[in-house]
Amino acid sequence: MKKTTLLLMVFIGIVSSVFTAGCNDNETASSSVQQIDMAAIPEGKFEQLVEEVTCFPLRNKADSIFNVTKLLAYKDYFYLMCHDSSSVQIYKQNGDLIRTLKLITDINQSVVLPSDMLINQSNEQLWVNHQGTRVKVFTLRGDAIEQVELNHRASKIELINDNLLLVYSDISIRKKDKYLFYVYPTSWDAEINRAQKVKDKTQISNAMLRMLREDPAGHDLSRQLLSSNLSVECGRMYLKSSPIIDAEAGFIEKDSLMGEWFSFKRGALAKDPTSKEVYAIDGFKNVIYTYRDSALVPLLELDFKDAMLTNGNYSGKVLEQEQIDHIKALPTYVSKLNSFHALQNFILFHTEGNDENFYLINPQRSISNMKAKTLFEGYIPKNPNPIPGSDANCLYLVEKTSDLQAHYKGKKSKYDCINKLLASSSNDQQVVLCLRLKP
Repeated sequence: MKKTTLLLMVFIGIVSSVFTAGCNDNETASSSVQQIDMAAIPEGKFEQLVEEVTCFPLRNKADSIFNVTKLLAYKDYFYLMCHDSSSVQIYKQNGDLIRTLKLITDINQSVVLPSDMLINQSNEQLWVNHQGTRVKVFTLRGDAIEQVELNHRASKIELINDNLLLVYSDISIRKKDKYLFYVYPTSWDAEINRAQKVKDKTQISNAMLRMLREDPAGHDLSRQLLSSNLSVECGRMYLKSSPIIDAEAGFIEKDSLMGEWFSFKRGALAKDPTSKEVYAIDGFKNVIYTYRDSALVPLLELDFKDAMLTNGNYSGKVLEQEQIDHIKALPTYVSKLNSFHALQNFILFHTEGNDENFYLINPQRSISNMKAKTLFEGYIPKNPNPIPGSDANCLYLVEKTSDLQAHYKGKKSKYDCINKLLASSSNDQQVVLCLRLKP
């Protein structure tokens, strides 16, 4: 009995020290967050960074893959996650369609919209997240291997390394999930399937994640120690009871009676293929985190002030001046950010609203930051997600040849592949554009 008591005391002491370390680490990290005045970033020419543009025409109809939310380029394949068709389409880089993956629910056999996907290069597999709590595993050609059940709903997934999967759960507030970020071990059978059966929340997983989070109103900081099995609060959580969420518009209603709104941006994850650094942007704040030493450390705070007003909840409608004044009066301004990528030791993203720019942020040297209205030759991407994909050296766009023809009407491009494409393509063709950046 004494031996059991002693072991229990040792266990409690270890756990307590870990909790304290988690809070202290976050306090230290918060003091080193670099704030960036986004309005002060100089405008430049993104095209100066582009070494070459390569075209990959796809053999399909233009409306068959409209609204590409994400693109993966791996070996000689393109993987396109398409919003309108609720599918993942796999192409060879010669333009041939290999397979269309439709994700079907178990309940009513309806098609489910995929929320994210990644390539596990170690296992040569395609992972697709759908229905929030499921990851479907495929071969590179789209043959189904297995389906994994997560303990928490996910909207974004990214591999930290071969052993850990980072999950961003921005839809968790309307569910029972308590946190924005979770870490899972990738040894599915041994870890996650076992974790599903664990009801004792005091069991500590080997995959832990500490993070720092501010509430949307700028109140006290919340410090948390997270894992796939354990959720311990080191500080006060900020969660409104029964919030109303419009995930597509990107808003949470704070109080349905008062009708006040604050911004709820869809968060994003990105991994730099060169440095292997993993970045995450918080859905509540314009804060970019990096994953270091088993923790999400706040790295950059993007200060947009009032330059980010968008339609938000009034999506698809013209804002009346009264509505604009109402939104501007709120303590947190409304914003929209997409095309979140990391490559060549830079973070890249696109903003929409009053501020329509592509931003290139250097996490180490703010003097290198730049913004630009266009990417090459004045062309503005027409796809709702302007840059759906990237790899170590390239950015990938998916555009209609008809839009390119309209832009280049009466003029030529300095890129041979675009001139050849416009001379030979039909108006209803879509093309993947690879913008290779200078090293």
